Amino acid sequence: MPAGQQWVPLASTPTGAWASASMKAIRSAGLGLNPANDGKVLRCVFPELTEDRRKEYIKLAKTKAEDGRAAVRNVRRH
Repeated sequence: MPAGQQWVPLASTPTGAWASASMKAIRSAGLGLNPANDGKVLRCVFPELTEDRRKEYIKLAKTKAEDGRAAVRNVRRH
């Protein structure tokens, strides 16, 4: 593994449908992560952050936070 990268275990003993659904969700989240399942642990490699990638994550977090606030407002209206 190249320097600056880190394996992070996401779940121990991942099972069938749960593991595949989780891996699919992580891949489609647009975070640039590629999960791996060795049958015992579901892991993701987090590459070293560059300035540009850090800014992308900040924008993504702000967007997700605003989406969450809008969802709460919509629930409160109804």
